[in-house]
Amino acid sequence: MPSSGWIEAERRASFIRTAAALARDLGPRDVEASEICRLTGSAEPLFYELFDSARDCLRQGIEEAHARLLAPILAADGGSDWLPETAWALAGFYAAIVADPLPAELALVHAYGVDRGRAVGSIDADVAELSRLFGHGRTEAARLGCAQPPPVTEQFLSHMVLGTAGENLRRGSFDRLTEQAPTVAFLIGSAYLGTEETARVLGAPGQPR
Repeated sequence: MPSSGWIEAERRASFIRTAAALARDLGPRDVEASEICRLTGSAEPLFYELFDSARDCLRQGIEEAHARLLAPILAADGGSDWLPETAWALAGFYAAIVADPLPAELALVHAYGVDRGRAVGSIDADVAELSRLFGHGRTEAARLGCAQPPPVTEQFLSHMVLGTAGENLRRGSFDRLTEQAPTVAFLIGSAYLGTEETARVLGAPGQPR
């Protein structure tokens, strides 16, 4: 027999996924707890044991999605193999989106409609972690004698990565993200090391090393 903890976790996950689907279809402001419960076949008291409101349900879904998406970025320490590690982290980020696009869309597309203040904070955290990883390219550039890119490079590239992901999710073309990952990695590497060194390490986009 499943434990009460397992049942509660499954119920919670079902509520969050249903809320995310409603946010995608209706917009986050029109998501209501009663509709979440109707679609999941659950009584409203069970919902309110886990969440304060439909918006709270969406907020928690957004926080969980950001944590899952950022896991490959956080795992990359930007050491001596900075560029291959960055390419690996980006591939993992995009693969996490493709593997489960519904919560990713909630986090990257609809979060502002749920709670603008928290959404800004979540996106700022994403940008900070991506910028941390990309910024290690400056150390590699200095080691190789490459010119340093402008100070805004990390933020620009981070917003590009997040914006590309969000736009592909919005258009329903998220399955293309894993194909785009090598090109994005090449662009980031080129910003710090130049195209020749980046091609030496990663291979030219679309071509095996």
